[in-house]
Amino acid sequence: MKTFARFAMPFAAAIGLTLAFGPAAGASTAGFRPRPVTQTVNFSTSFSIANPCKTGSADTTGHGAVTTTTAGPYTTISLVDHESGDGYQLDTVGAAKFDAIASTYSVPVKSLWINRDPRLDFHASFDFTVTVNSENAATSFLASNVTGTCGI
Repeated sequence: MKTFARFAMPFAAAIGLTLAFGPAAGASTAGFRPRPVTQTVNFSTSFSIANPCKTGSADTTGHGAVTTTTAGPYTTISLVDHESGDGYQLDTVGAAKFDAIASTYSVPVKSLWINRDPRLDFHASFDFTVTVNSENAATSFLASNVTGTCGI
């Protein structure tokens, strides 16, 4: 009987502490979410697009940034790209939310190409395929499905 009592007391004390420090009756821990992890990576960029306002292409260089925010299985990606060249200033922005962690994400983006000659201004839509590392930080992004329309 002494052996049982020796083990029963610490066990009873552990249950008492659990009840004392555990969630209150009726309290829920379902609302707690993992703390988001945000990472921004800056890139040197260059872009070439078939110019929808004239024959040829518009070629630019600049800098972009991809920001990933990871919270549990969810990832939000936003990106910006600012470039210039061939008489154009270009701004590209896009964002998307994903329900699972992946090694690549496809983010729809829009860009506005402003020229010194307003008749050559145009806008474009495309997807950036963002590749990430094991910490879900961007390692590269590549444009695909590019379409442009003359005028803004």
